[in-house]
Amino acid sequence: MKNLITGLFGSRKNRRNPEEFSLGDMMSFLETKVFPCSDCGHFFQLDNPEPLTITPCNKCGNGNFVPKKLGPFWLYKFCADGGQGRVYKATCSLVPDTEFAVKVLPEQLRDDPDAINSFRRESEITAIFNDHPNSVNVVEFDTEDGITYMATEYIDGYLLDELIVKNIKLSEKQTVKYTLQLIDIVETIYHKGYLYRDLKPQNLVISKEDDLILLDYGICFPRGMTECEVSEEVDGSPHFIPPERLTGEGEELCSEIYSIGMLLYYMLTGRTYFEGSSLQEIAERHVDEVRKANLANELPFIDDELVKLIDRMTQRKKRKRVQNLSEVKAVLNYLWKKHQPTVSEEELTS
Repeated sequence: MKNLITGLFGSRKNRRNPEEFSLGDMMSFLETKVFPCSDCGHFFQLDNPEPLTITPCNKCGNGNFVPKKLGPFWLYKFCADGGQGRVYKATCSLVPDTEFAVKVLPEQLRDDPDAINSFRRESEITAIFNDHPNSVNVVEFDTEDGITYMATEYIDGYLLDELIVKNIKLSEKQTVKYTLQLIDIVETIYHKGYLYRDLKPQNLVISKEDDLILLDYGICFPRGMTECEVSEEVDGSPHFIPPERLTGEGEELCSEIYSIGMLLYYMLTGRTYFEGSSLQEIAERHVDEVRKANLANELPFIDDELVKLIDRMTQRKKRKRVQNLSEVKAVLNYLWKKHQPTVSEEELTS
């Protein structure tokens, strides 16, 4: 594993926050089973508090996350929660200057063989795309003390959803760039025999290097295994799922194209294509034939070619949509070139 990790992270380093302890210091604290309070800096012992819980500092009373060691990883900060598991920021005794994200199977599912197998499958599928620059890299899958976990690289940056919530507007140029990167990984996934099936802002990180990275392969399935029975519970975000998942039809590449179209609209406007008073109502609107009649009016400052593309990508019926990613890329590459600065004749001769 050591060779895998050091080889994997030689090219993509994480930047440290100067206000925090260095990762080397953090590892020293954790290995000696003491940890500094995040508020006052007072050290407390890790032997007594329950790991992965919040405990008050006995000096200032500030609540602190209690780290836990899983394999070579020290989980020292809570990051996110979801149905598939909790994610923690971690450091590793083998490479103490590198940060990781460790996803832990929820406690209520730790003895469920189906959940464990599904989690293992997610790890194995993620690893298939470790060599792609726009996919998160998985480095470990294991079980210790009855806890099943998956470790990936930690991407220093912002979730696309966080940028929109913070009202950080994406320009048309940025949107085109990130979408081209997204298409590159989605196309790779497809050519290797899978459909990602969970394209949403919460699974997309914009790194400090200004690249888009795809996370969470929890519902990525082999092509041909994406037909589902109509039920009240449907995988994926109701704001971005293709209509055929709701009707039980088989999903194809044009289903991913639909979700990318919904994401394009979201990046350009800061809001989802469909709104509703409930998740069910939002989901049902994807099945409705009605689409935005005046999309150009909603996007007055966006290139007409991009507006037309979004409209074609988000059609209700599969046969009416853009059918391949090459066509989407052709339009986006054309727009990308339009956004590049031109060199004047004077600059060329100077």
